[in-house]
Formats: sequence, C-alpha cells, structure tokens
Amino acid sequence: MVYIYVGIIVCILAAIVDANRNIINFGKFPVEIINNVIFFVIFFILFILAGLRYNVGTDYLTYSRLQIPEVLSGVNYRVEILYRWIIYVGNSLGDWQWIFILTHFIIVFFICLYIKKQSSLYFISYFILIFGTFYNYSLNAMRQAIAITIFLYATKYIKNNNFAKYVVLIIIAGLFHKSGFFYLPVYFLKDLSIGKKINKIGIVGIFIGAYILAAPIRNIISIILTKINIYSNYFGSTLDNDAFRTMYALFFILNVFTSIVCLCVYSKNKDLKIDITIQILATFISSIAFVIPNAFRVIYMFSSIQITLVPNILMKIKNKILRLLLIVLFLSVYLLIFYVFIVKHNWNGTLPYQIAKDFLGK
Repeated sequence: MVYIYVGIIVCILAAIVDANRNIINFGKFPVEIINNVIFFVIFFILFILAGLRYNVGTDYLTYSRLQIPEVLSGVNYRVEILYRWIIYVGNSLGDWQWIFILTHFIIVFFICLYIKKQSSLYFISYFILIFGTFYNYSLNAMRQAIAITIFLYATKYIKNNNFAKYVVLIIIAGLFHKSGFFYLPVYFLKDLSIGKKINKIGIVGIFIGAYILAAPIRNIISIILTKINIYSNYFGSTLDNDAFRTMYALFFILNVFTSIVCLCVYSKNKDLKIDITIQILATFISSIAFVIPNAFRVIYMFSSIQITLVPNILMKIKNKILRLLLIVLFLSVYLLIFYVFIVKHNWNGTLPYQIAKDFLGK
C-alpha cells in the first residue's frame, strides 16, 4: 500500500534529521543544509502524493462534480472565499487537478513547517501524521485540513503571547473553512491552570462523566448548532449513526492515554501547557463522539496537536527505559488505528490510490 511505503520512507528521512540534530556531530560539515534538503524531500513526497491523486478521498468527486463547477458558475457561496480563490486560480491554469495540487501545497507546507518548528523528535511526528491517519483524512476533508494545519502552526503564537499574529492566522484559516473560527477562543485557554491547581484524577473523571452524560450533551450541542445554523443538518442524517463506534472507541482510548501521560509529565514541563490543554479538549470531545454526527471532523480539529505534543512529552521523560516503552506503545496504537481506519474500513475512501494520468499526460 502506497501510504505505508511513503510513511516508512518519510520516517526514515526524518530519523536521519533527528540523528543529525541529536546524535551525530559533523563538526564543520553543513548539517543544517543537509537537514533542510531532507525536509524539502519529505515535503515534496507528501505534496506530490496528495496533489497528483485522482478520485482518492470521498470528497474528491464531491468537489469535482459539485462544488468546483458550482463555484465557477457563481451559484455556490457555501464554499469559503479563500478556497473559492483556490478554485479560480486552479481553473485558470487549465486543469481542475491544479485545484487539488494547490490545496495540498498549503496543507503540506503548514504541517511540515509546524513539525520543523515545534517537534523535538521528527520521525515520531511524521509517524503520527501518516499512521495516525490525519494525512489520509486531509485527502478527504481538504478545506478543513487547511484550517487545522494553519491552526497547528499558529499555536506557536499562543506560546509567544502574540495575540495579533494568532488572530490573523485563525481568520485566514476560517476563510478557508468556517470551522477555523472555532479556534479563536483557544488562545485564552493558555491561562488555565492545569496540574497542581486542577486535580489530575478529576480531569479523568470529567472524561468519564462526559461519556455518561453524552445524551444530554448531544441535545445541547444540537440546540446551539441549530441556533447558529452550522452543521445542524448532520443530526438525523446518514452521518448520525453508531457505525463508527469501534473507531470512536480507539480514538477515545488513545486520547485518554495521551492525556494521562501528559498530565503525569506536565508538572515539570510547563512549556507544553497550551498543547496539553488542547489535548484535554480533544479527549473530552472524543468521550462524547459517539453521539455527535461526523464527530471525526471535530476530534481531528484538536487531537492533531499530538503530532508534536507526543514526541515533545516523550522527550521530557528522563528515564530512558520508560521513554522507550512509551514510544513503542504509542507507535503500536497509531499502527492499530491505521489498520482499522484505512486498511480494514478504507475510511475516507483513500484506497485504492490512483494517480492523475490524464493530467500528467498533457
């Protein structure tokens, strides 16, 4: 399967950068130049694989047959303004395939830049990106994936207390997909006190309580979304069923486990405060996911922080044996998720992979 091969290649390349940065001392040898070349190769592989696909991802045909022609005809204003410009520019280049190429240039650019700037162990970050299924997810929910990756990159401005730059990036994210605007309040979560002032067992209790109270929480969410007229049509639709219960359970287990590890390490590493807060939010959402239609879209909005949070937390653990055991455990869970979501259920319709031969033949 192409995603597995690409995942292995990308992780090996990322591990070389990790070795250059953390282990090998080349003296005057231009290590930084080599690392940047490797980063470009990783970017190019992920970008080309996504940009040159054909009919890969369930929304590929939705865009090709509905949204793109409607936008070009001037009858679809549900597509956000910045993505409408992606469609206009791609169409002006002579082939609609350019729209998918431009889309994934933005997605892969921001996710690679995010990893480069904020991860302490690159190979784990790229492992999570691919085998944690976000990469496959981006082949389907393209506009939202743009918003998510811009948000992930923008989290550095939360840590730097740069509200203006954060807001600008989040507004840009929202103009690609309206879900991006939900990230605006996240900036203020940095002021929450997590750790000594909030009982860690109590936080886990909140997850369990949310699971138990999922039904009334569902009603509240439905009322709110109906009032603001966003995604309310999902309730009662074909997306509103328990067919994905096993996959939701896997995400819930992963998020609870990640949150527990983070909270245990947190007290000595407050530089990861906002990332852990976002992770706790992801865990809360995953605890009620089975009563929210198409909840994966909401889970990914926040659980994608694991791409850098997990390696950063693991590198803070001084006991090398414990760190190694946790790395193996985390990677095993992500592999299990990849198998269940992609290999077994072909979630998001990213199999089989097909290349746009007609486009390349021009």
